[in-house]
Amino acid sequence: GENGMFATRNISAWTLIGHYYGDEYVQHEFLAHFDWNIYSQPEYAQHPFFRKYDYYMTVPFEDYSDVRLNLQGLNVTVVVDPFFAYDHQKYRDTDEEHSDDAFLMQQRQMKEVRETY
Repeated sequence: GENGMFATRNISAWTLIGHYYGDEYVQHEFLAHFDWNIYSQPEYAQHPFFRKYDYYMTVPFEDYSDVRLNLQGLNVTVVVDPFFAYDHQKYRDTDEEHSDDAFLMQQRQMKEVRETY
C-alpha cells in the first residue's frame, strides 16, 4: 500500500523482483513540474507531491545508450513517477501559463527524436 517494499532477507544485486509502473519524464521535466525546492519545505510535508520523492527512481540512458545516438554529455536521465494516490483535479494549476497542459506542450516542444539507422 503506497509505502514501498522492504526485503526480509538478502537479495542478490540486479535481481528482478517486480515491475515499476508510472509516468516517465526526462529528469529536467520532473524537476520543473515537482520542484524539490518547493515541495521539500515544511509547509508542504502533507502535500502529495512531497510523496513523489519517496518513489523517485531514475534511469540514466546516456550511460549505456547506443553511441550512434550521440547522447553522451546530454542529460537524458528518465524519472519514473509511480505515485498517483491523490485527487488530480484538486492539484491542477489554475494559472493557464503553469497548467499541466501548458507544461506538457512546453516540454513536447523541447524534445527531439533520435534514431539509429
